Amino acid sequence: MSPSQGSIRKLVSLGVKYAPLAYEGFKRGRGPAQQFAERQVSRRSARTIAMEHAAHLVQGSVLPVYDGDQRVWVVFSGDVPVGTHPVVATPMNELLVHYDLGKRLTPPKPNDRGLRRRRKPGDSPADDGRPGQDAGPPSPPTADDRPSS
Repeated sequence: MSPSQGSIRKLVSLGVKYAPLAYEGFKRGRGPAQQFAERQVSRRSARTIAMEHAAHLVQGSVLPVYDGDQRVWVVFSGDVPVGTHPVVATPMNELLVHYDLGKRLTPPKPNDRGLRRRRKPGDSPADDGRPGQDAGPPSPPTADDRPSS
């Protein structure tokens, strides 16, 4: 019997011995792992939805609070709470009792997201499309701008 046959025989015997245990472990472990992954995705999407909701309001802001062990994002318009993400059965007044409303977060503005105008050939490197910056090198003087001699 060659060495490879011995290792194959050992592998088969271990497979026969431990396959039922491995199958049960995968079968039982898949549910909790899948639930954990879904929770993580829903947490991130709740924050994103709350920020987008606040961005469409006048003086919109959000405050993360906890309802038990679940994080809830309360959306404000000015100083008035207008909604929660995810939606919970607890009234907003009870959610906000022990929280400092001065720690609210404002959603980023479109200019704050790092979106910049693409430079064209000939643009100066200082011009990145943000307002308040000059548009590049000054244009050459025209006949109207030249001093008369």
